[in-house]
Amino acid sequence: MKNFRYAGEVLCTLWERDPIFGKPVTTQYIDHKNTPFNDVIFPGSEKESNNESNVPWRWLENHTKMCTYSLDIKKCEDRSCCLPNRHEEAAILLAENNGFLPPVTKGKDGHFLNPLHILEYCDKLKIPGYDAHCPSISSSTYSRLCCSECNVYFPTLSIVAQHKKNQHPKRRGRPAKQKKVFTNSVDDFSVPAWDVQVLIINDREVQSEGE
Repeated sequence: MKNFRYAGEVLCTLWERDPIFGKPVTTQYIDHKNTPFNDVIFPGSEKESNNESNVPWRWLENHTKMCTYSLDIKKCEDRSCCLPNRHEEAAILLAENNGFLPPVTKGKDGHFLNPLHILEYCDKLKIPGYDAHCPSISSSTYSRLCCSECNVYFPTLSIVAQHKKNQHPKRRGRPAKQKKVFTNSVDDFSVPAWDVQVLIINDREVQSEGE
């Protein structure tokens, strides 16, 4: 726990050095477990929430980016859900990465890059996945923590399973039988081969009688 505290305090010091659009950045390391949503009431939370939290899973999927050592939260455009942005220029910059800060990214020289500089100067298509450059996560572990359906990353296997349950539900039982579709049009693909031959024979017979 002392290592986590030291790392958190160092990160707070580093983040305060980089103002955003000339505005100061205020950070604080919290040394105790705290749930920031205890006093928040979500509409329909009784029906949509999971057993571990009072936060609806749909809200988590739309507003958060969960990583091993961080939880990023963004505002949505629905004003009945979120308040307007305080700084529109910062929101426009974050919109380059779906409203979130980019993941921790290691440069070619082995040093980690500034997240704001990544949004401003780097190719957005080359931004790695969240926690992909995390030293404590191996490539094999990272692949297991990505959803097999949509390749979205989550920090734990239990969250991956919860994501699949809510976003990619599988139908149980036998697949539904396909209904036969009857049309009024007739062509060579819908008429059996023996019927085509009969039609041809009858047509020849008619022609022979006419001759």
